[in-house]
Amino acid sequence: MSRAKSILFLTLLPSVIVLVLFAYTYAKKWTQKDEIVATATDGTQIHGIRAMSGAVSGSSQSLAVFLPDPAFDRSLNSRSIETNAGAELEALVLKRGIHLLRYDSRGTGRTPGVSRFVPPGILADDLMKAGAGATTVIAHGDSCATAALAWKKGMHAKRWIFVSCAYSGNPVDEWASRTFYSMENSLMSEKLIQTCRKEWSAFRKDLRQTVSSKSGPPPVVPAKEGESPDLMVFRGAMREMAYDQKAWTREALDFDVMRTIVQMNQKEDIVWFVPEFDTVTVPSEVEAMKKAGLTPRPLFQTDYFLLQTDSPRRTSMERIFFLKSPFTRPSSSALLAIADAVK
Repeated sequence: MSRAKSILFLTLLPSVIVLVLFAYTYAKKWTQKDEIVATATDGTQIHGIRAMSGAVSGSSQSLAVFLPDPAFDRSLNSRSIETNAGAELEALVLKRGIHLLRYDSRGTGRTPGVSRFVPPGILADDLMKAGAGATTVIAHGDSCATAALAWKKGMHAKRWIFVSCAYSGNPVDEWASRTFYSMENSLMSEKLIQTCRKEWSAFRKDLRQTVSSKSGPPPVVPAKEGESPDLMVFRGAMREMAYDQKAWTREALDFDVMRTIVQMNQKEDIVWFVPEFDTVTVPSEVEAMKKAGLTPRPLFQTDYFLLQTDSPRRTSMERIFFLKSPFTRPSSSALLAIADAVK
């Protein structure tokens, strides 16, 4: 080997070593990012990650489960919103010497399926399978209902942490309340909102009979001249609930989430966090749970998605600009409060 080549080789060698080590570390890290944490009763493989804390050894190590709203993956990310709050919460929990399991609900992340209208019982069974032996369950958004049903079906934990959720009845009526609340925040016309409320009232009255019937859906009624496209979207959602997703609707009608959480509160250790600027959870449902005996802990300067904010984002345009801003970040104070509540 010539002198010039030897010098070149020795010059590049440290860089090559660094690149090889980086590639090895990255590959190792990547392989640790995902695993099959459980296989559901129907054979669905539930993907997630068990992050292990090395601070405490032995079989008595505590395990927390973080379960975001079913529309989000294990990191509290979706196709339209990226928060990475799940990963940041994981780091905080590990520092406290507690293992953390976070997994993708059906249809999110790497777990196969469709995320919309998964029957509550299936989601609860998935939690009981994946989170077996957990000492703390952290449920966010609609996963609070999943955790409550898992408890009702026999799951045990030392502490249940509910974040960004409130209920006054079953998931069907909660869906309607949240939809109308979102309409009001989005500054839709009062006429449109009242029309949707009127149609929902008639639809809801016959819903149980509709989902119990074996008859197929009626023909789609085309929009009349001048009718809002948003009204057609609302009608489409009701039609899907009544005819395409009967299994979800039947189960949801019979599941009184608020009553179950109230029963939990009488027997279990529950911590309920309510973000200061939550524009998704309906305030009247927060009040209903407070009247039923639950005491909320505020997460100041935090929104539904556990993002840092100093004001509520009311309109759709405000939410879009806020959620897409490169300066948007998870609320450190909120994640610290949640991590401190883990047992």
